[in-house]
Amino acid sequence: MLAAALAVFRLEIFDPDAPAFHCVTIGPLMAALLALLRSDRAAAAVAVAVGFALLRLGFVRSEGWAGPAAGACLVFGALVICVIFDLLARYGIRLGKFLVLGPLLAGLYVAVTPLAELGRLVGSELHVTLLRWAFLGVLIGDATGFGVEIADLAAAARGIGGKQDPRAAMQGS
Repeated sequence: MLAAALAVFRLEIFDPDAPAFHCVTIGPLMAALLALLRSDRAAAAVAVAVGFALLRLGFVRSEGWAGPAAGACLVFGALVICVIFDLLARYGIRLGKFLVLGPLLAGLYVAVTPLAELGRLVGSELHVTLLRWAFLGVLIGDATGFGVEIADLAAAARGIGGKQDPRAAMQGS
């Protein structure tokens, strides 16, 4: 994921004031959430999301309430998106789940951008900013989902941690 972000945004991904910095914060967060959910550790995934959201809310005093609140909303939205990815995998969709992850994350970015950029955007800047954040969401979501999907396929090929289809488990009862 970082390689794709570095190819697209160059060194801007290491600038905390740039939107591309989300590639080194939200990208690894989503990878961790997906890894925890795919290994049946949902409670740990929720704990990571809560911890990250609380970290974002810790910046209220220095940044005001809008940015940190948007960050917390983004974290919990990312958790929901990761749960959707995990449910798709559990119901037997082996390939292409990452193509759902990117647009969902892009939609989440579009939804929280007005809150995150509150007071800084006017007029025509809003459209450009929304598109920039949506592109960032597609890049992070698809790249992270693709990496996790490849790891799932490699694990399945080796027979590691084979997830059972819930429908098959109900039929076997």
